[in-house]
Amino acid sequence: MFYCGNNTVGRAVVHELILACGYRPVGCGSALSNARYLEAVAMLWLQSAFWEDRAAGFRFELAGKIP
Repeated sequence: MFYCGNNTVGRAVVHELILACGYRPVGCGSALSNARYLEAVAMLWLQSAFWEDRAAGFRFELAGKIP
């Protein structure tokens, strides 16, 4: 789950909350202005999951190079 924020302690708390919920936290920096980009990702997910009938289980995954 993506998160960002300009407060070091707050980011650490959010990181632990995401882990406690069973998700993989992905920090997107300390610039709070990055939140506007995360909001766009959320809208893309909503569009894909609900309005295009892919169901609530639809998710994005971070990809890496295949070894």
